[in-house]
Amino acid sequence: FITGNVAVDAILKAKSTVMENAGITFEFVEYSLTSLPISEQNFCMLLSNLLDNAIEGIARIDDQKSRHTISLKLARSWDIFFISCENDMNPASIRRHGRNFLSSKQNVSRHGFGTKNICSIVDEAKGYCKFVQNQSIFRVEITLPYATEINHDT
Repeated sequence: FITGNVAVDAILKAKSTVMENAGITFEFVEYSLTSLPISEQNFCMLLSNLLDNAIEGIARIDDQKSRHTISLKLARSWDIFFISCENDMNPASIRRHGRNFLSSKQNVSRHGFGTKNICSIVDEAKGYCKFVQNQSIFRVEITLPYATEINHDT
C-alpha cells in the first residue's frame, strides 16, 4: 500500500494479511494521504477499529458460499475527508442498543469498544458517522472536516 503515510500503510498491510489468511477479499484503491484531517494516532485507531469490526463481521457469516469481501474507500473533497468501510455480514449477528452495537464475543465487559471508539474519534473531530445495515451488507460512512486555517494578517 502506498498512501504516503507509513503508519497507515503498516495498518493496511497488517489487516490485509489477516484478511488474506481468513479468505477475505480486500478491495482498496490506493489513495495518497498527503495530510490527515485528524491526528495520525486517531486516524490509525479509526482505521484499525473499522477493519477489525469488518473482519469480525465476516467471521460470523455461517454460509461459506456467500461473499467474504471488505471494501475500504478514502476520498477528499475540499476540506472534507470521507471514509467508507463496507463488509458482508450475517444480519442475525448484529446486536444493537440505540447508537451502540453490542459485542457478540464472550466476556462483553472486555469487548465491544470498536464502534464506541470510532464514534468518539469522529465526534471529537466534529465529524459525522453513520452505520448502515442493508440485507447482508454492513457499511460505516464517516466524514471528517479539516481544520480551517484562519488568516490573522489584517
